[in-house]
Amino acid sequence: MKLKIYLMIMMITMFCSLQAQDPHFSQYQAAPLTINPAMTGYLDGDSRLSLNFRTQYYSAGGSFRTGVISYEMITNSAMLQAKDQFAIGVIGLFDQSAGGGYRTMNAGVSGSYRKLLNETGNKRISMGAQVVLNSRALNTASLTYASQFASYGFDLSRPNNENIPASSKTYADASVGLMFNSHNEQNRFYAGAALYHLNRPDVSFQNDSKYKLPTRAVVHGGYRTYVGAFNNYILLNTNAMLQGGAYNIMIGGLYGLALGDVESGMTIDMGAWYRLNDAVIPYVGFNVSALQIGVSYDNVVSGLKQASPRLGSFEVSLRYNGTKADNPYIKNIIGRTL
Repeated sequence: MKLKIYLMIMMITMFCSLQAQDPHFSQYQAAPLTINPAMTGYLDGDSRLSLNFRTQYYSAGGSFRTGVISYEMITNSAMLQAKDQFAIGVIGLFDQSAGGGYRTMNAGVSGSYRKLLNETGNKRISMGAQVVLNSRALNTASLTYASQFASYGFDLSRPNNENIPASSKTYADASVGLMFNSHNEQNRFYAGAALYHLNRPDVSFQNDSKYKLPTRAVVHGGYRTYVGAFNNYILLNTNAMLQGGAYNIMIGGLYGLALGDVESGMTIDMGAWYRLNDAVIPYVGFNVSALQIGVSYDNVVSGLKQASPRLGSFEVSLRYNGTKADNPYIKNIIGRTL
């Protein structure tokens, strides 16, 4: 049974690798630079450190593991108009599958310009761009092949009979995005769209063939409103991605329960998201002042669950929003990220 599960996961892994789909996070709101470059600097404060880690299909062996770290800051350039903002950021991401047989690592820079649309400063449009250097590596020693299968199982001493000219690939790609946001004391709203891999780089390991990385299109949005007299809030958001014929559509929300006054910033978030035709994802988060921690679990509800009752995915996120007391732009920032 374990061999059957492992073979099936290997097939899924190889399919995803061949189709060159981007890694994704269930807590997509906690990994903003993977969703839209225009979200660079869309934060509560003037700087933000974000970390996400995800392990997928852990019960089947050879799981997917994905992590991302990013840092953003709003700059105070005198060249900008009084209330316009410019933000820059850096991002690093790793992704591995098949027990480390296939790995991706990338590092890049991101920037956005937030243009004021009215005198009160509560409506803005953001334009963002991102450039990333990506490295993919194939460790053939960690993989098994049909030619190595014997009556007693896989014999790794046998040749794999595969002709793979290169085991690594490095390339650069570029992405762009737009976003609109609006807020008042009670409600906050944003909506955006982005295109990743505009230049469609060649990601093939074969020297005599080319495989162009499909462009990833993203549409996303969110709405947040305060309820009651205790600074509790409801948050709803959605995210849709399309790449190479595959899609990932998520919708959900949470309820934030305030544990103190506004100054303490202590809240507990409880909610869930649904990934279309795939999983239900319960979420619990804790916020205290500038620190936000979230934990989620992907409960698979699709036909893939037949392979194993524990094909879910754990994900944890951490964000820290920094604030400088003398930042002249801080009064224009919309509050905690949606």
